Amino acid sequence: MSDMKWQPIGTAPLDGTPVLVVDDDEGKGDGCVYIATYSSLSRWTLDPSPQVEGHPTHWMPLPALPEKNAKIERLRAALLKIRDLVWPADQAYIMRNIAKEALGDDL
Repeated sequence: MSDMKWQPIGTAPLDGTPVLVVDDDEGKGDGCVYIATYSSLSRWTLDPSPQVEGHPTHWMPLPALPEKNAKIERLRAALLKIRDLVWPADQAYIMRNIAKEALGDDL
């Protein structure tokens, strides 16, 4: 999926893989971009309206999802542990100190 260029619809996967498509049904050159899949009914279905049949002219793979920030994920896990282990009156103080230590200037 590293080739993020518009490709002719005839080269799109027909196995139900979601892809981005340009649907230019009226041929005006002002088509809309949708997430679509080629269905088992041998037609393109457009998201968010799968009952709508599309007539795309081009497609490209969906981009990769953003990577999670490992530092934030570690902090989140630590804060959840503390939430369950500490008296409510002490939680805010302890969580603030842990966040400050984990994120430093990013806080």
